Amino acid sequence: MKFRKMMKAAQVVDPITGSRLSPTCNLHHKDLNPDHYTDISDKEKFVCLNKTSHDVVHFLWQARAGWRKAVLSLIRILKEMERINGQ
Repeated sequence: MKFRKMMKAAQVVDPITGSRLSPTCNLHHKDLNPDHYTDISDKEKFVCLNKTSHDVVHFLWQARAGWRKAVLSLIRILKEMERINGQ
């Protein structure tokens, strides 16, 4: 719990949305190897994310087409929405 609080205090905003981190933000493990789950020696292997951002990261990581293709498809759709909605 101390590590999570320290990371949250140092980060302040969700890097995906730019929104302030919520009190219930997740401490996301970038290293998904279960053997490394409790190793907190390298802060670079962690990032604080708000719930929806955290869900999106895991959703895209597990995309059947691969996360890169999923992100490119998402960008395409968002650009189309931007054009359609005049933004």
